[in-house]
Amino acid sequence: WAASKGWPAFEIWLLNHRLFGPPILQWRRHGAIPRRIKWLSSSMMAISAIGIQFLPQIPLWLRAGVPAVMLGVGVWLWLRPDA
Repeated sequence: WAASKGWPAFEIWLLNHRLFGPPILQWRRHGAIPRRIKWLSSSMMAISAIGIQFLPQIPLWLRAGVPAVMLGVGVWLWLRPDA
C-alpha cells in the first residue's frame, strides 16, 4: 500500500511481476489469499511461537503475548477467502 502511494513505478512493476502480481490483484479485488500462502504463513508463525519459548532472556509476558497475537493473525488469515 505504501509503495503504491509513494512510488507508482514500483507499484506498476509489482502488479506486472509474474510471481507477485496475481496475489496482489486477488487481494485487491476479493481480499483473497492463496491457500499455499496461508499454510506457509501458519507454519512459520507456529515455528516462531515454539522457538520463542526456548529463549530464556525473553520475559514471560512476551513469550505468551507474541504467540497469542500470532494466533489471532492466523485465525484472521484463515477466515479470508482462498485465491
